[in-house]
Amino acid sequence: MEKMEKMWQLLKAVTIVSCSLLFLIQMVEVWRQFINEKTFVAVSHVKLESLKLPELTICPIQAYKSVPKPWNASILNAHQFSQEDIFVDVDAVKNSKKLKLVEVPSRFYIMCQKVSMTGPVKAQDYSFAFRLKNLTDYIVYIHEPGEEFWLRLGIYPYEMTTVKLSSSDVGSADIVLRKEMSYKLKSGQEQKCDRDHTAMDYSQCSLKTLQTEFPNKANCTFYLLEDFHPDKSLPLCTSFEESEKALMVAQHILMNAIKEKKCSEMCDVTRYHTNMAEYHRNIMPENEGLLLFCFYATMSVDHKTEKYIYGFETALVAVGGSMGLFLGLSCMSIILSLIEWTQKKLK
Repeated sequence: MEKMEKMWQLLKAVTIVSCSLLFLIQMVEVWRQFINEKTFVAVSHVKLESLKLPELTICPIQAYKSVPKPWNASILNAHQFSQEDIFVDVDAVKNSKKLKLVEVPSRFYIMCQKVSMTGPVKAQDYSFAFRLKNLTDYIVYIHEPGEEFWLRLGIYPYEMTTVKLSSSDVGSADIVLRKEMSYKLKSGQEQKCDRDHTAMDYSQCSLKTLQTEFPNKANCTFYLLEDFHPDKSLPLCTSFEESEKALMVAQHILMNAIKEKKCSEMCDVTRYHTNMAEYHRNIMPENEGLLLFCFYATMSVDHKTEKYIYGFETALVAVGGSMGLFLGLSCMSIILSLIEWTQKKLK
């Protein structure tokens, strides 16, 4: 009998030690993920009645290869790639009630054209529909308002969605969009971001950094850098070497601002996934140019939300669940035991 009793006591002791050890291991893991602010991404799909379109910045690929050095005003005037150089029947596009065209200076493409739509669209709308001249190939940047700023110096703090169009082989093309919105946590061990900042705010902050530092570090300027010294205090560069030095100064300032996070990044980021269908030129007359359509494939938006694996509430639930599973305890049983122990002590 004594041996059996000792065996049962030993079994109880092993059970208590094992369950306590498992509870301790679980609590260490919960604490580690809680204190290190470990996260995961939850994905959901939200269907909307209407969506605001992205902006398209259309750049002629030929510009970078054909424009000679140096980068000065005379070269810009000769190769500026105006709206009339890119679009067929540009007046019809400019007078559209929904479409707006704006020139965008670019490091590699000299002068691009940004096309934006003023209002949201519904599923049945062919959002963008216009013709491009088939004199050159094009690269199309699909982005949020303000992100065209990064084309200015050819430095990008994050990846931008692009598609390439070959006007010599293609008569028309469909750019089919799918929208994705990512919501980052406001703070964490590896990142800091601003919930109220948009892509426009981020680019405007970077521009202000350049406007503050560039006039004090550069000796001259040229057309690509004119916005970086609004007081027009710098003289125009007179040689290719001077232009390159001024450009390198501006690039260094911008890269340093990105690296040191002088401007708060956005917590909420919008990106676009694209599928492109191209149709050969034999389906339409040669003189009609490249007919471009851009529209949403679906009115559903992919939402990717970053969440803590263990916030305060989930950590509390994990602790309570582990206590009940491994130790057989609950808040009620602990409180009742404390009350009983206190009553005994007071008697």
